[in-house]
Amino acid sequence: MMETDFLSAFGAGSGINTTEVVSALVEAERAPLQADLDRMKEKADLKISAYGVVKSALNDLRAAFDKLNDVRDLKSSSVSNSKPDDLSFVANATVDAGSYDIAVTQLADRDSWVSGSFATSDTEINAGSSITLSFATSSGTKMVNVSGPTPTSIVEAVNDSDQGYTAKLIDTGNSSNPYVIVFEGETGASNAFTVSATDSTTGDPAAGFDVASQVRTAADASLSLNGVTVTRSTNIITDLVDGATITLNQAFAGSAAVNIAADTSQTRTALIDLASTYNSTFEFFNQLSSNEESDDELVGSLSTDTNFRSIMTSIRRVVTSESSTSEGSMTHLSSMGLSMTREGTLEIDETRLDTALSSDFGDLVTALTAGTNDQTPFGDASRGIAGDASALIQNFLKSQGSVSQSIINAESRKDEYETRLAELEARMERIKDRYVAQFSAMETIVSQMKSTGDYLTNQFKAMNGSD
Repeated sequence: MMETDFLSAFGAGSGINTTEVVSALVEAERAPLQADLDRMKEKADLKISAYGVVKSALNDLRAAFDKLNDVRDLKSSSVSNSKPDDLSFVANATVDAGSYDIAVTQLADRDSWVSGSFATSDTEINAGSSITLSFATSSGTKMVNVSGPTPTSIVEAVNDSDQGYTAKLIDTGNSSNPYVIVFEGETGASNAFTVSATDSTTGDPAAGFDVASQVRTAADASLSLNGVTVTRSTNIITDLVDGATITLNQAFAGSAAVNIAADTSQTRTALIDLASTYNSTFEFFNQLSSNEESDDELVGSLSTDTNFRSIMTSIRRVVTSESSTSEGSMTHLSSMGLSMTREGTLEIDETRLDTALSSDFGDLVTALTAGTNDQTPFGDASRGIAGDASALIQNFLKSQGSVSQSIINAESRKDEYETRLAELEARMERIKDRYVAQFSAMETIVSQMKSTGDYLTNQFKAMNGSD
């Protein structure tokens, strides 16, 4: 809506549209200043938007490196077992490929003793006086004291003692004295034991308690690995094949054929995904730093940003440099079939990649991961190609990193420009008020002069008329 020229509307005056004049004068002062501030504010907005997308792209790139950062994620194995019901063979990330012939002639077992029977679970033993249970082995005797002994309290005391023995109260279903206590130790011949009970005060045999029979006998597992006979005190064996857990389920005739093959498919997929993610990331980064004209306002928005160019250079350097933990022929990503082209993209040589995975897989994993899991991004440790790249990107993205600080600085500048625009508007209002006051004074003077002129004109007309 157009402003009304109130000064002229009151009559007389100069006849000038003072509202238009004042608006024009104010706009002449406002326009160049506001244009500069609007341009700087828009530039800050673009930088915030651009770095926001940079942050997202770097997170995606870091995730691609993180898939290659841990040994456990790269070194997996496929296991074939001809007798899975008789034994299980579980391989972890460090197990070497190979074939194993395993025969099991005896499982590890434990001593198991059964007490005499009791009428109820809370039958009083030793007339209620404390007793001491003695578990005797070839290496010594362990004691468990029981106050107010009953079948139930004996079981609880043994299980709470943490002496390596367990006790169970079993209801046999007999019409009289149905309850018995079963005492068990750990597997292995060296863990054979006997159990007895005495009065804690007198040392006499505990009244109302005896050990009736032994129902299982402690023994070692006996097996052979590729023709070599070995014994173990447990049926869960972790020290026979490095990186593998062998669980014996039962003795069996013949032998189990176990074959372990390295599964490199996950590593292959992760390397191909890294190349794809890197290429898409830098295609976008190149647009942000481009000097070409485009309808997309983000294109070229970081063309003069030295911090952004430093980020791009640092990432390219870690991707093309020798691994900080290289071994053998696996020194660079290019050794693994991922080479940098003249255009700055990662190109995959699938033949070279497959050769590296099949012939130098161990060295490849070390070059990528430093042979570690769960590396921290902090400090100056050598982490391998993937670990170093992940740590570098994390350093950019942390709260004090260059990406986060660029966003913070741009937001601060935007706030500053908005404040200055508000101050400019307030100053223009004051200037407008000043101009209005000045033109108001001028209109008053002109009106007075016009009134005086009209008076004089009328006087002269009257004087001429009297002649």
